[in-house]
Amino acid sequence: LTPLALRFLTIVYIFVNPVEQPLTVFVIASLIAGLVGLIVASIAMPQAWPAFRHWRLASRKELRRAAGFAVAGLAARGPMEIDKTMAARLLPLATAGVYSGAARIIGAVNIPVSSMIQAALPSMFAQARSESGIQRKMLAMLFFLPIGYGGGAALIVWQFVPVIGWVFGDAYVGIEQACTMLCLAIPGTMLRMTSGAILIAREQPLARTSVELGGIASIVIAAIILTPQYGILGMIAAYVFAEWMMATIAAIFVLKHGH
Repeated sequence: LTPLALRFLTIVYIFVNPVEQPLTVFVIASLIAGLVGLIVASIAMPQAWPAFRHWRLASRKELRRAAGFAVAGLAARGPMEIDKTMAARLLPLATAGVYSGAARIIGAVNIPVSSMIQAALPSMFAQARSESGIQRKMLAMLFFLPIGYGGGAALIVWQFVPVIGWVFGDAYVGIEQACTMLCLAIPGTMLRMTSGAILIAREQPLARTSVELGGIASIVIAAIILTPQYGILGMIAAYVFAEWMMATIAAIFVLKHGH
């Protein structure tokens, strides 16, 4: 949470006190925030860091196993960024800025669920290695809580859309409508994140990677088809469709492969 808090404070500072190069300031602040977070973690959790004398090179088996999780981690970032890249290529710059702003707002709603999943991962890894696998009670909680939160968060954001328009001002005309429509993706995003974490805990990184690479491809194809004709609404439709497609397929993987 330390890096997130420091980035948030940087954004507030830039918003209140405009600077000549806000992006440069934010990048430098993000780097410092990451280093501060690393220092805080090393002090708060010294037992998690092995002594230097115990360091060694990873074996081939360990590298192969870790590579799958590394690729899964890279693929997981794709669906959260490719839509903004496509918007910049397919929409006028001003409209692409409106879409990106709305997408970032909706993305921030996912942070509590992401934190919950990270907190649950150690237990999921431990249970996944037992004979019975991840307990049904935990699976039910991991499925229903994010979906319920996603639905509630979507309704709250929808209610506060006029406030979002007021905060961003005239430079982001249309952000209210964009946020309203992107709310449709929130429960799907929650389900995708939860299902992906369960697949990782079960050591099925290939399944998660396949789902998210398929999602990236679907966003690209749907955006190319819909955006030229429908503008920002087409871009939003492509994103919502891809999120729910990934969520559905990932959930099927989780339910089909019981352990």
